Amino acid sequence: MKIEKDNTLFEKYYPMWSDKRKALLGKRSLDDIKEIVIHHTDGSGNWNGLKKWMSYQREDRNEAYGSGTGLFQFCVEKYEKIVNCWPLEIPVFHSCSYLHDLETLGIELIHKTGEFPKQQYKLLNFLIKDLMKRCKNLERISTHDYVYYKYKKKTKGCPGKWFRWEEVEKGLKKRKVKFVSNGKNLIELDKNYKLTELDKKVKNDSEFINVSKKQIEGVESIWEMLLKKLLNLIG
Repeated sequence: MKIEKDNTLFEKYYPMWSDKRKALLGKRSLDDIKEIVIHHTDGSGNWNGLKKWMSYQREDRNEAYGSGTGLFQFCVEKYEKIVNCWPLEIPVFHSCSYLHDLETLGIELIHKTGEFPKQQYKLLNFLIKDLMKRCKNLERISTHDYVYYKYKKKTKGCPGKWFRWEEVEKGLKKRKVKFVSNGKNLIELDKNYKLTELDKKVKNDSEFINVSKKQIEGVESIWEMLLKKLLNLIG
């Protein structure tokens, strides 16, 4: 399995972000990511179809995506591929938790109704394993509904009643990862989790979207911006 990259949405919508939004969401390292949030979206199971729908010129989509809302870092098709569609270093609002998303990343499963295919769970678990290698401070795996309810006391049926949480648990157990699960929408990872020796030896040929210095040149984090303002006040 391999993770493909497609920066179409990033190139279309990131330039629309205001300077204030860029400062708020800023930039981060992979070590800042602590939580994976799992979503699902309606569709036939094809990334190209979803990308076309999201790229279609419509005022409401431009307003949402052009402000960093409703986007996500990864898309998992039903049967074939995983796509990295947004840089991990640039957080987006995807879980209805506002600034909590500064430390999360979103995985969107393309699925309309009925049971999720076994192959889609295999793709998802492969991606989770890959992210656990890259994001050294990862602490949790959750669903959109879990985060939405935690911060807003609401749910929206995401990733839906057909999603089998035990399949994520099986993927972790297979790789001998220690964790505690609530059995439905939250996994707390052991801080000392280790992947198996076999996984360590597997060559990682996945490439994520790279953010060039030019693309984020002059972009400050919200903390850098506030610190400058504070220093100006006391100076």
